[in-house]
Amino acid sequence: MEMLFPVAWLDKISSSDSRRRTNRQVQTEDELRRELTTHKQKFIGTILQSCAALTHYMSREVLKSLAPQFLELSLYVETMI
Repeated sequence: MEMLFPVAWLDKISSSDSRRRTNRQVQTEDELRRELTTHKQKFIGTILQSCAALTHYMSREVLKSLAPQFLELSLYVETMI
Protein backbone atom coordinates (compact mmCIF):
# COMPACT_ATOMS: atom_id res chain seq x y z
CA MET A 1 0.00 0.00 0.00
CA GLU A 2 2.87 2.38 0.83
CA MET A 3 4.07 2.19 -2.79
CA LEU A 4 0.77 3.67 -3.97
CA PHE A 5 -0.16 6.19 -1.28
CA PRO A 6 1.68 8.41 1.21
CA VAL A 7 1.92 6.77 4.66
CA ALA A 8 0.54 9.88 6.36
CA TRP A 9 -2.59 9.73 4.17
CA LEU A 10 -3.01 5.99 4.75
CA ASP A 11 -2.95 6.51 8.52
CA LYS A 12 -5.63 9.24 8.49
CA ILE A 13 -9.27 8.52 9.15
CA SER A 14 -11.10 8.39 5.82
CA SER A 15 -13.38 11.37 5.34
CA SER A 16 -15.72 9.33 3.13
CA ASP A 17 -16.13 6.30 5.39
CA SER A 18 -19.05 6.24 7.82
CA ARG A 19 -17.38 3.49 9.87
CA ARG A 20 -14.45 5.80 10.72
CA ARG A 21 -11.79 3.48 9.30
CA THR A 22 -8.38 4.67 8.17
CA ASN A 23 -7.65 5.19 4.49
CA ARG A 24 -5.39 2.13 4.74
CA GLN A 25 -8.29 -0.04 5.91
CA VAL A 26 -10.60 1.31 3.22
CA GLN A 27 -8.03 0.81 0.46
CA THR A 28 -7.12 -2.68 1.69
CA GLU A 29 -10.75 -3.77 1.67
CA ASP A 30 -11.25 -2.24 -1.78
CA GLU A 31 -8.18 -4.05 -3.13
CA LEU A 32 -9.33 -7.39 -1.68
CA ARG A 33 -12.80 -6.92 -3.20
CA ARG A 34 -11.25 -6.09 -6.57
CA GLU A 35 -8.98 -9.13 -6.37
CA LEU A 36 -11.94 -11.43 -5.72
CA THR A 37 -14.18 -10.00 -8.45
CA THR A 38 -11.83 -9.52 -11.41
CA HIS A 39 -10.41 -12.07 -13.81
CA LYS A 40 -6.82 -13.15 -13.45
CA GLN A 41 -4.55 -11.54 -16.04
CA LYS A 42 -3.26 -13.89 -18.74
CA PHE A 43 0.45 -14.69 -18.75
CA ILE A 44 1.11 -12.76 -21.97
CA GLY A 45 -0.60 -9.71 -20.45
CA THR A 46 1.69 -9.91 -17.43
CA ILE A 47 4.79 -10.11 -19.65
CA LEU A 48 3.71 -7.23 -21.89
CA GLN A 49 2.76 -5.02 -18.96
CA SER A 50 6.15 -5.69 -17.35
CA CYS A 51 7.92 -4.84 -20.62
CA ALA A 52 5.98 -1.59 -20.88
CA ALA A 53 6.92 -0.61 -17.33
CA LEU A 54 10.59 -1.47 -17.82
CA THR A 55 10.92 0.43 -21.11
CA HIS A 56 8.93 3.51 -20.07
CA TYR A 57 11.13 6.60 -19.84
CA MET A 58 10.60 10.30 -19.25
CA SER A 59 13.43 12.79 -19.11
CA ARG A 60 13.88 15.01 -16.07
CA GLU A 61 12.79 18.00 -18.15
CA VAL A 62 9.49 16.34 -19.04
CA LEU A 63 8.92 15.25 -15.44
CA LYS A 64 9.61 18.79 -14.21
CA SER A 65 7.11 20.21 -16.70
CA LEU A 66 4.45 17.72 -15.56
CA ALA A 67 4.99 18.15 -11.81
CA PRO A 68 2.80 21.28 -11.39
CA GLN A 69 -0.08 19.55 -13.20
CA PHE A 70 0.11 16.51 -10.92
CA LEU A 71 0.26 18.67 -7.82
CA GLU A 72 -2.87 20.50 -8.98
CA LEU A 73 -4.60 17.17 -9.71
CA SER A 74 -3.63 15.66 -6.35
CA LEU A 75 -4.91 18.73 -4.52
CA TYR A 76 -8.18 18.56 -6.45
CA VAL A 77 -8.66 14.87 -5.69
CA GLU A 78 -7.78 15.36 -2.01
CA THR A 79 -10.52 18.00 -1.68
CA MET A 80 -13.03 15.61 -3.25
CA ILE A 81 -12.22 12.73 -0.86
